[in-house]
Amino acid sequence: MHAEWTSARCCPPSAQIARRLDEVLGAGGELADLASLAPDPGPAFDDELGAIEAARRAGATEVGAKVVERLEHAVDTLAMAYPSSPPAKLLSRTGAYLAYATGLLGRKMTLSEHRRLLVTSGWLSLLAATSLIDVRRYEAADAHLQTAMQMAGEAGHPELGAWCLETRAWKALSDGDYARAASLARGAQSLARATLAR
Repeated sequence: MHAEWTSARCCPPSAQIARRLDEVLGAGGELADLASLAPDPGPAFDDELGAIEAARRAGATEVGAKVVERLEHAVDTLAMAYPSSPPAKLLSRTGAYLAYATGLLGRKMTLSEHRRLLVTSGWLSLLAATSLIDVRRYEAADAHLQTAMQMAGEAGHPELGAWCLETRAWKALSDGDYARAASLARGAQSLARATLAR
């Protein structure tokens, strides 16, 4: 009985199931109404993001350096998976991390944590853009590239900005726009040199 109650409590019925139960039990819509009022259970704790969220909630601050560090590690893992992962699958994982990371940006944190989180969100947005190009969703890719560039600027991170330009150059090259590709590549090199000079 306890196991059944726990299961029902953790996984409230969908609106469709609630409507069907209403019909079978003759509840006159009351169950469907209750299902629609069910509180948001919050993030699932059976995946990578759930584990990070659990650690964040256990911390003394709203975000914390450890959470930022784990997100930075996730970026590295996703980037290394890029060459061998189906673009749609990688996009799904990257999008989940990006939504989580940007959701933290409005939380209370130190200036250092905020900058690191901006950079992490920028890398995730860039990786999402690359995957979107691979699945030929060019407008969405461009939006994510713009976001990554903005985050690079706000964080003062020329390396991220250089990779954004490199991605635009790669797209222009694949489109056959060689002059634009060369111009973007030169811009990327200029930003890369700024990174080395720091």
